[in-house]
Amino acid sequence: MTTSTASNFVALNPTSVHPYLKRIFKLRGPLMIPPVGFLVLSNFGVVENPRLTFGLGAIAFGLGFALRTVCQARLCYRIGGKKTLTTSGLYEYTRNPLYIGNTLLLLGATFFSGLLWFVPVMLLWCAVVYGFVIRYEEAHLREKYGESFADYCARVPRWFPRRSTPAAPKWSRVERVSRRQYARSAVAESADFLLIVPFIAKAFLI
Repeated sequence: MTTSTASNFVALNPTSVHPYLKRIFKLRGPLMIPPVGFLVLSNFGVVENPRLTFGLGAIAFGLGFALRTVCQARLCYRIGGKKTLTTSGLYEYTRNPLYIGNTLLLLGATFFSGLLWFVPVMLLWCAVVYGFVIRYEEAHLREKYGESFADYCARVPRWFPRRSTPAAPKWSRVERVSRRQYARSAVAESADFLLIVPFIAKAFLI
């Protein structure tokens, strides 16, 4: 491991992680209530163009739902199955496709609200909250999987895929996800659509 890579793991050492990171991790869902609540209750600067706002919302939300469905099919947290360090599929290109999916869902909700000026605010909110969450998760995974996780982090970027990502170990490329797993994941992720119900109701009530 190079010096630059090794220094990247200073923050991943469990002994260096502050207790507040664990609290943020546990509250990662509720922490999204303030911005979403604002979107539901506010009409400040709303764009009165349903075709535009609902079109953008459907695209962003659909991409987020698809990402989460694909990720959960491999992670198995919601559908049962053996939980291991996931490094295949989308995880060969970015270490956090699930949180990218979450961000897209929330951007979709922002578009549905019509408050387009709030898009950069939502992006910043997600970046800050998920930044802390990921720091805690990586400390936990570093402790649990050791060098396997360190090698994975050295190979795959935290957020955005590189133009050229080093090849993953052959064993990770032979992993396959069955159609049944994808179907179960899609059913489990169907709860995501509850996020946009208030905005659809708001559009008809106003």
